[in-house]
Order: sequence, then structure tokens, then C-alpha cells
Amino acid sequence: MAKFKYKRRNADTVKKRMNQSGNTRESFIDEAVDMYKVKDGDNLLRPLPPTFNNLDGSEPTHYGMDVFVHYDVGSDQSSFLCLEQNYGKPCPICMARQEAEAEGDKDLADSLKPRKRVLVYVIDRDNEDAGPLVWSAPWTVDKDISMRSFDKRPGVVFYPDDPEEGYDIEFAREGKGRNTKYVGVQLARRSSPLADDDDLMDEWLEKISDNPLDSILIEPDAEHMERVFNAGMGVAKADEEEDEKPSRSRRSRRRDDDDEDEKPARSRRRSRRDEEEEEEEEKPRSRRRSRRDEEEEEEEEKPKRSRRSRKAEKAEEPEEPEEAEEAEEEGEEEESGTDVKSVEDLEYDDVTAMDRDDLEGLIDEAGLDIPDADDLEDDELAAEICAELGLKKPRRRNSAVRERLSSMRDAG
Repeated sequence: MAKFKYKRRNADTVKKRMNQSGNTRESFIDEAVDMYKVKDGDNLLRPLPPTFNNLDGSEPTHYGMDVFVHYDVGSDQSSFLCLEQNYGKPCPICMARQEAEAEGDKDLADSLKPRKRVLVYVIDRDNEDAGPLVWSAPWTVDKDISMRSFDKRPGVVFYPDDPEEGYDIEFAREGKGRNTKYVGVQLARRSSPLADDDDLMDEWLEKISDNPLDSILIEPDAEHMERVFNAGMGVAKADEEEDEKPSRSRRSRRRDDDDEDEKPARSRRRSRRDEEEEEEEEKPRSRRRSRRDEEEEEEEEKPKRSRRSRKAEKAEEPEEPEEAEEAEEEGEEEESGTDVKSVEDLEYDDVTAMDRDDLEGLIDEAGLDIPDADDLEDDELAAEICAELGLKKPRRRNSAVRERLSSMRDAG
């Protein structure tokens, strides 16, 4: 028998396992890539020079790569590069957007619009040990940086990405969600080398040369995009899914299974919710429903007095001060108010209509684990909560999209 020989894994393999995720959300960037996450408050970055080709094959004229992305696609809120804007190919989501515009559904059409981002390799001056990171920057921030890289009167251009005489970029992030702002964007007053150590500079430049931005992007398959999109809109096999799923969605059940492996020590509120969900699977009715049934049975044994009979009894009793009557009337109005929906009764539209405070309150109430909640816009946070709760967008037929793709495949 041959002697066993141990083979060590390389660092990239270990890092990929470190950054793995338990959800099924898809991204347009390879998951093994180290990303830069903007910090609250001050950020100090150094952009690196372009080593990529644009997606149309042309040479870059800027250190950042422009891409157009469809966000929040499907029930898992996946992100896909737009086939039409980036590759000049038919895009099923753009087709669905055209159909929504034709039907006058402006909100849906806006949600399907591809968003422009600028991908840049950067060095985080506060964490240089991390090496080159990919920053998916808002195009508005990239515009501000470009404006400060050009002095109009003398016509002088400053080159932040020059490895020898470039400029660090400073800006601050304020607010959260839709109120997020990038303020104080400016270049450092003096130029500086990318690194004082020539060997370290060569290492960084070699890394981005070996991993150009165009090589880390994932070009989506049109048919796969359509399937993910249809699943999120509740079109594909919707009736079959409703027959198959019991009290919780597949995503919620899958998340519970993953969490049992990944997070044995969970918060008290979260674990209590899991116990209740397990009881719901064993019993056809929830604890809250059974308590309501008990109350209804008690009410049947003791018939309620009508409001009218109560008033008749009041008339026989001695008159009380006006303040007491007003307080009693206010109490009756409160009793007759509309009950707030519980987490179990919420629907997709209920969550997406909430403001920021309600969304954060729902996260606490439901015991959801959304680590990047503070970095998300309100609509992105609402979509994430819907995904965690297994809530899907209302059904919408998009037969025209399927017909166009079918004809496209037949023509090909």
C-alpha cells in the first residue's frame, strides 16, 4: 500500500471557503474576489491603473470599468449583468421592462432598469494588508472624482491611478439607506507613489494584471436569467409550488437547515421562533390560532352583550362626569381599531411599503440576520427582508418575454 501524502490547499482556496455564503443569491462578480466595502465616516483610497479590456473589447480610457447591472432579480434578489447594455445581446429583463412600460406599469419598469456602476481596483489606505480590492462605485461618486481630477482654468489633468505620481482619494459616507450621501470628495494635495516599497507595488500591480476586471465578471445566460426572473414574479410553476410547500417557503426552510450547521449559538428570540415553526409543522394550526380558538369557545359559552344592551344598562346607572364618559368613548374607539399584522401574516407589498424605522423594527421582531442592513437602500433592505421571510412578488404574466426568447432561440 502506498504511503499517504498530504497535499496542502493554497491560500486562495481557503479564502474562497472563508467568504462562502449559505444563501442562493447570485452575483455578477466572482465570489472569490475581495470587495471593498465603504465605511461609515471617512474613507481613504488609492485607485489602481486599468489592466482590463472593456466588455466590448475596446481598450480602457479610464481606470474604472462601466457596467450595467440588474439588481434584485428573483426571489433571492440576485444581481445580473445586463446582456443588452454590456454585451449587445437580447436581455430578458429588458424585454420585461419594455412590456411593463407598454402596460403602463411605471413602478415595475423602473425596478427592472439596469443600474450603472463603476468597477475599480483600489488600495484601502486604512487596510493596505488586504491588497487590491474591487470597489463597485456609484457612477455619481466616480463623476465627482473626475471633476476634481481636472483643473479647468489651466487645463491641467491629475491622474489618481498613476503608480509613481498618483493621488489618494478622500470622501466621507453619511446617512443610511436612501439617505446615504458621499460628501467631501477630493484628491490629496500632493502626489505620492502607490507604495514606498517597490516590491510591494510590483506585487499589487502584478495581481491586478493577472486578474483584470473583465475576467472576474460573470456573463449571464439569457435562459437562466429568465428562469430566475420568472420564479421571482411567481410565474414559473407557481401552482405546483403552492401545492408542494406547507407552512414555510423552501428558502426559509433551507435557511434554517444552513443555520443549524453554521450558527449553533443563536439569539434567544431567533431560537424561540424556530421552535414555534417546528411546532407549526407538527400541528396544522399555530399557537396563536389555537389561543384564538379557545377564546372563541369561551365567548360561545358566555354570550357577549351587545353594545346596545350595554348602553341600556348605562342609562339605568347614575350619570358619571363628562370626563369619564369621554375616556370610555376613547377606549371603545381604541378597541374597535384595526389590528397590526403579525409577521406571519405579512405579504410582499406590506414589507415594501414600510419606511426605514418599520423595516428595522421588523428585523428585530422577526429575529432576522441581515449583517449588511445598514449599507442597503430602503428598497434593497425591504427586498432582503422579503427574501428572508420567503415572501414573493405578486404574480405578473410576462408571456411576451417568453415568446421573444422562444423566437430568439428558434432563430438561433
